[in-house]
Amino acid sequence: MSLEVDTDIYNEVVAAAGDNVTLECHESADNDVTWQYQKTPDHPPDYVYYIGTHYQLRFNVDHSIVNQYNLNIDSATVSDSGRYLCVEDGGQGKRHVYDLAVIGERCSFVYSLKGFPLVQKPG
Repeated sequence: MSLEVDTDIYNEVVAAAGDNVTLECHESADNDVTWQYQKTPDHPPDYVYYIGTHYQLRFNVDHSIVNQYNLNIDSATVSDSGRYLCVEDGGQGKRHVYDLAVIGERCSFVYSLKGFPLVQKPG
């Protein structure tokens, strides 16, 4: 199973290892959201956040603004690279898809438009 890119909002994000990364998710109503993560297309998606529950210690969903559920990744690592999907509970509203590449000190990156999977090569 793969997180599809057929979505309303798509972004590619590149960050350096150690950076704090924020992925934005704005919804049409103040419903809860689900954030999912997929390392590569052949790996099943994992929950990062589901209806108020966080599944990753360095990840936090900020809901301090109405209709907004931003995913904050503290001190991103190369292993955080992959596809992130935010969808409103019940499947309504816009879906937000991010392909995130976290680059280490001695790595370069290669990606294309909607470049999933992200490829990291030793630099």
